[in-house]
Amino acid sequence: MRRDYSHWGGEFKSLIPLAFRQGVYGGEQSHYFPYAGLSIYGPLKTIDRIKIVHIMTKNIVSYLNKDNKFHELLATELESRLKKILRVPMVKIEYEVSTSYDEKFFKDFAENIREEERAIILVALPKKYMGHYQAKKYYHLIKAWCLSKGVIVQAYSDNIIRALTSKKIGGREIILRNLTLNIFAKAGGIPWGLREDELIPYDIVLGLSWSFYRGTGRTGPITKVFSQVHTFSEKGTWQSFYGKIAESRHLEKLIASSLKEALSELKYTKPKDYYRVLVLSMKRLSSNEIRNIISSCDSLRKEGIIEADIDIIISQITLSGGVRIYCKISPGIPKRGIYFYLNASTIVYLPIGLIGDRETEWSKGFKVMGTPVPLKIRLLYPNEKEVLKNMRRVREVCEACHKLAIMNWRTIRGLTRLPTPLHYSKLISDFVKELKGIIQLDNVFIIREGVIFETREKLKERPWFI
Repeated sequence: MRRDYSHWGGEFKSLIPLAFRQGVYGGEQSHYFPYAGLSIYGPLKTIDRIKIVHIMTKNIVSYLNKDNKFHELLATELESRLKKILRVPMVKIEYEVSTSYDEKFFKDFAENIREEERAIILVALPKKYMGHYQAKKYYHLIKAWCLSKGVIVQAYSDNIIRALTSKKIGGREIILRNLTLNIFAKAGGIPWGLREDELIPYDIVLGLSWSFYRGTGRTGPITKVFSQVHTFSEKGTWQSFYGKIAESRHLEKLIASSLKEALSELKYTKPKDYYRVLVLSMKRLSSNEIRNIISSCDSLRKEGIIEADIDIIISQITLSGGVRIYCKISPGIPKRGIYFYLNASTIVYLPIGLIGDRETEWSKGFKVMGTPVPLKIRLLYPNEKEVLKNMRRVREVCEACHKLAIMNWRTIRGLTRLPTPLHYSKLISDFVKELKGIIQLDNVFIIREGVIFETREKLKERPWFI
């Protein structure tokens, strides 16, 4: 690296010990790998029951095996993992065959099971049979049809089918555990969290992401669709999910609405005299946008909605495409968690890289978790004249991102390049982008203040988007 413009920061522990099921005497059981921790200890918080309704069309059944054999195989594998690994005592799996995937069928079916708190619809979408475009289209449509009724959908495709029907496929167990983990989290289970001695120093973390939607064809106007999700837990666990969506011109209302809702709930669930809020944004917020965010928090105090002091830290997180970090020692990939300063308020940080066996005590040799493209973390607010203060703040944000990057309940490995609040937010904005051309959003979401789209109340505590 060029020492004339950057300063070495150091490195964080490449993996953080995660908390799982409490031990017999109350202490937290922990492990570095979610895959191993769940197998040994079970999840941080399980659920008492789960109901899965497996749906296929007659043509897909015929494509797979012309009888119930595939369903029985899948049901056996899911039930075994939900009970043994995720410790769910009651698992009920039903089977439904429809003539076709159409709106009326799914809406009627979702209406019938909407009162069942732990019900998940499992849908087969084999791309090899349906074609990539059709499978992708039905993935978004079926999710949207059922979301309008407050019911969550989990889809699966060719990798699950191959894992069940071919014994030669590599990573079979990982593929099946990923599907089981997604179903468990969507039903309200908490797979893992951060240990008590590794908590992040923020009461609320907001992830602000976007996707681009082009109106008509390749020449239509481009709309930037924002979405964000936030968590209340210092353990990095998602206790309440608020997926809010708005177009870029309504960004300030989006953030103000989220802060009001989150802080109002904290007033009762976690009463304190002082709250710390971290906003992670993929967009570089303007000075006007930042001022409006701060003023919206001040107005909450003036209106008496919340009485506590609020400390807001705002940072921009982007992929640092122009920077690569290499290690002189073979294979040339550095360890996950190293970082350096570009200036007093900007850090370049490596969220993925090599993981050593000495730290994890789980596997021999090193594991490579993805291509090492670093993140650029820039402190936007408060950005003071005192250099050391800014350096401490941006390092604290970087450390929080390091911990939140292993809180991804979408994969049994747990790791993601972006901090999980941003990763989940991106999933929602991409979902909305795909819907905008094929369905009216007000048929899926609830409109607030005329510009903000929200999910149904029942879904605010369920990660329907993973």
